[in-house]
Amino acid sequence: MNSNNFYDIGEEGYSKGNYKTALSYFERIQPPTSDSLNYIGCCHLYLGNFDFAVSTFRNLIEKEPIWERPVFNLGRVYLKLGEREAAFKCFTKAMQINNQNEDALFYMGIYYLEDEEYETAISYFKQALSIDDNQSETHLNLGICYWSLSDYNLALMHFDKAYLLDRTSFNALSNKGRTLILLKDYKEALVVFKTAYAIKTDEIEFITDIVYCNLKLKNYDIAYEWTKKALDLDPDNERARKFKVKIEKILGQIEE
Repeated sequence: MNSNNFYDIGEEGYSKGNYKTALSYFERIQPPTSDSLNYIGCCHLYLGNFDFAVSTFRNLIEKEPIWERPVFNLGRVYLKLGEREAAFKCFTKAMQINNQNEDALFYMGIYYLEDEEYETAISYFKQALSIDDNQSETHLNLGICYWSLSDYNLALMHFDKAYLLDRTSFNALSNKGRTLILLKDYKEALVVFKTAYAIKTDEIEFITDIVYCNLKLKNYDIAYEWTKKALDLDPDNERARKFKVKIEKILGQIEE
């Protein structure tokens, strides 16, 4: 097996979120390439090995001083470390190198989103989408910005687009469902949460959201069955336990 094989296997593992496995293959590539080093840094980032990530990206920047990717990836590490000034400098430098890189624009948008400067974040996310509109995460975060500004129709539009681009995006579905709850569209919210549950069946929040929607729709027997599912997963879940008590009281009153 040669370096090309190691790279392909590492890239496949990375795309599936198997960062430890991906790292082991990227580290076998000799001599290391710039692309493999960038992946190594990203694997360390996702694995929480921040010191290794920082040193990898810094060394790569010395090797490739006019490549923006390791620069904004270093900024991502600094964000995780809470070093926001250092992160901002990296994102700014990355855009100075290439202001047409949609990822660099995306992470600058994330920086401002975390600062709750939603209008500024929106401007960067829009710039990123003007370069490539097929970015699920960008649409998701743009939707979060609009949600935070109480523009729920625009938020829903971008949550829908995020899900259309990535059918595994339970985050897009959960955000859409909770927006629909705010709009009191419990029937549609129920459909959305069931879809999210089908993707991630061990997520108790989706189950309790399904319970909530059924309660609002007065589907008490169905709500009770979902409550039991939640408590099977987590017997101590406070929200599920409160729902159980409430539903039992309602069903008892109905039977009387």
